[in-house]
Amino acid sequence: MLSLVDKYFFTIPIIYRALISLGVILIIALLAYKLKQLTISGAIAATIMGFTTLFLSGTSALMLYLFFFISAAFISKSSKRVRGVEKIHKKGATRDYKQVLANGLLPLISIVLYRITTNGVFLLTFSATLAEACADTWGGDIGILSKEPPVSILTFTRVERGLSGGISMLGCSSSLLACILYGIFYYSTFNSTLSGALLVAAAGFSGCLIDSILGASIQVHYIDEETGKLTEKEKDEKGNKRRAVRGIKYFDNDMVNFTSGVFSFLLSLSLGLFLHI
Repeated sequence: MLSLVDKYFFTIPIIYRALISLGVILIIALLAYKLKQLTISGAIAATIMGFTTLFLSGTSALMLYLFFFISAAFISKSSKRVRGVEKIHKKGATRDYKQVLANGLLPLISIVLYRITTNGVFLLTFSATLAEACADTWGGDIGILSKEPPVSILTFTRVERGLSGGISMLGCSSSLLACILYGIFYYSTFNSTLSGALLVAAAGFSGCLIDSILGASIQVHYIDEETGKLTEKEKDEKGNKRRAVRGIKYFDNDMVNFTSGVFSFLLSLSLGLFLHI
């Protein structure tokens, strides 16, 4: 059905295609802002990314984007029920432009490169980087709900719920499911091979693991003097700066998300070219 829509979509004059793309994306972005899923800056960033994707690659590629953002918004509501997490996470469920770009810039670059080169490997990187972003979000937000306490991916010792670098069986299973789904999406949407679908899933899940490793090692964390626990928030409720006790300064969760996305991008690109997928 989507292929038929796209076939008609790319036959209409370019100016009308641009206007339709802009109108559709503006409605989606405004709805997301109204539902408090995006800040103003996040809505602007999402509009630019969504417009470019729809205009260049049609509804098929846009659906892969929307699946991530819609599922992430839905799942994040469940994680809000876990008390104490808001004291650890630097940002809430409402995404600003940094969060949107950290998760969506690499897929966007992939789409642009595909339209410039017509090389199908960039559809592979597009799907793999979205798989990684979705896997990280699902793993984090669903993993928080696990009855078993999370453990550090590096030391396998127990860590606070919601702390970056912590993993659980539920969270890992959720991440793997997200990657498998994106492998299926890639296979069905872009008429690819089974090996390509497996590569999307593998590159996405590998990037998700890298995200956890970076979160447990070099992501900056601060000490909450009031509770004595680690937090991603640089300042306390009074606006006072906290003392960094772990990681590299300025390498926050957004940088971790972007870096792990780069890993999935490069892994899927290199293997896709090597295997001629």
